[in-house]
Amino acid sequence: MINNEKQNTLIIPQGLDNQAGVKQIFKYQNNSTILYKCLDYNLINLEFYTHTHCIVYNCNGVETITSYDFTSVDIGKAELLFLPKDMHLISDFISNNKSLEAYMFFINDDIVDKFIADKKIQKSKEEKKVSFYKMNVNDSVLKFIESLTLVSQNQYDSKQFLEIKLLELLYIIDAIDDRLVQSLMIENKDKEKRNIKSLMKKYYLSNFTMNEYALLSGRSLSTFHRDFKKHNNTTPKQYLLDLKLEYSKNQLESVNKTVSEISSEIGYENVSHFIKAFKSKYNITPKQISKKQL
Repeated sequence: MINNEKQNTLIIPQGLDNQAGVKQIFKYQNNSTILYKCLDYNLINLEFYTHTHCIVYNCNGVETITSYDFTSVDIGKAELLFLPKDMHLISDFISNNKSLEAYMFFINDDIVDKFIADKKIQKSKEEKKVSFYKMNVNDSVLKFIESLTLVSQNQYDSKQFLEIKLLELLYIIDAIDDRLVQSLMIENKDKEKRNIKSLMKKYYLSNFTMNEYALLSGRSLSTFHRDFKKHNNTTPKQYLLDLKLEYSKNQLESVNKTVSEISSEIGYENVSHFIKAFKSKYNITPKQISKKQL
């Protein structure tokens, strides 16, 4: 039951290939590429996994990125964001009649190693907790972004030219932000951890046990409970119940299903237990809501 859950997680960069509004500026070269996205539709609770280091320059709109530990950052116009490799993240974008436009720079280990080697620094093998962060932006960054609009389509298949452009960006950022080198060198010890609420919201109808949710989130059961309670005023069990009851209420109000069918769908073996939980939350029975709809 757990094995297929990753199919709903976008693994970037390749997972962006079939997303509307995304185009390649350069052809993929071993997970390195430069993509441009222009989205005019909402993205809500989109989970993605960074297979390689990524730097995002936002041209328009505001995108919210949230990590496994509920840390969030809004990236707006003319802002730069560093996304380390091996992270499960959540993306949210509300269009409000505006498009989300951004360049995404994916930098594989070969290019990172060249950049680090040129600086004559020993690459660390130490694992640390890492996260995303906004990077400094100056005129050099802006001119670099402008130059991308002048890139000839004849360079689309050029591995060398892609490498030059990515290294150029790294050197420009390194000159104004001393966090870059360290961010590229360390290994992410929390690489398997995922945002718990997003995970439960996505799979609440799958009838996973708390042990299974903990496993999918990259945590032990005790850490799973501790991390959830730290950032929420409820328990994972109660949060999951609330999601299921909210779903059942929507189904009763809009879909021609029996109380028994909905009860079974959200994992109740005993209909009377479902009715009791529903009435406790909404102060009305499922049948009364269903009658109202009729």
